[in-house]
Amino acid sequence: MSGTVSVAVVAWRVPRAAGFWLQGVALLAAAGAPAPLYAVHRHRWGLSPIASTVVF
Repeated sequence: MSGTVSVAVVAWRVPRAAGFWLQGVALLAAAGAPAPLYAVHRHRWGLSPIASTVVF
């Protein structure tokens, strides 16, 4: 033996339909997350919490 080790690489694939739904869920989760700049804009523009909710 020369001391080398072979490693098997296993490819893992998601079925097409499952990948489609996973991307959709990820997009909706990212779109619903509040941006850190909302508070900065609200303070700078003098918006109330209700107004910033309506605007953003």
